[in-house]
Amino acid sequence: MKTFPIKKYALYGGGVTICTLIVVILVFVDFQGESDTVNEIPPWLEESEETELEEEAGDGVLVVDVKGMVASPGVYELEVGSRLFEAIEKAGGFTDSANREAVNLALRLEDEMVVYVPKEGEDEGAGPVLAVEMNETDHEDTININEATEADLLTLQGIGPSKAAAIIGYREENGSFATVEELMNVSGIGEKTFEALEPLIRVK
Repeated sequence: MKTFPIKKYALYGGGVTICTLIVVILVFVDFQGESDTVNEIPPWLEESEETELEEEAGDGVLVVDVKGMVASPGVYELEVGSRLFEAIEKAGGFTDSANREAVNLALRLEDEMVVYVPKEGEDEGAGPVLAVEMNETDHEDTININEATEADLLTLQGIGPSKAAAIIGYREENGSFATVEELMNVSGIGEKTFEALEPLIRVK
């Protein structure tokens, strides 16, 4: 009867099993490494996403300049879609001398808007002057105070019949305005009124 070397075959079998386990472990480790590499986000992509988020956040903010009869005049940031009453609140509310009746608190604000709250009795045509700063492309939308008629001047918020007449009278007596700042020499037009009108007027 022929006998087989059992111990020899058992040793071979054990070696094959060990080799198989090593191969499986190596494959698993290699796969995990590739998976980690795929999941890593390149730095430039992270920066790009952060920039986009910042731009989106910036799109939701508008900036307005609040002047006149408020407790703390200044430049304030508000959310897009905000109303005038929110800008007034940001500026600390009305002063005791503010002409509240002249202000439309429900007005929707725009970016770069100038808000001017007049005082009681400032002018019969006075009201909150609300203007968006003009750039070069808006030149035609401004009023040339050297050529404006009374009707033209009355289209400016805050300018009533008496101030329009005063502007024309000053122009007839002293000649054309050399600069827009010279408008403050007209009776009834102070620094605060001028600040609100400045984006709306020109001399050439």
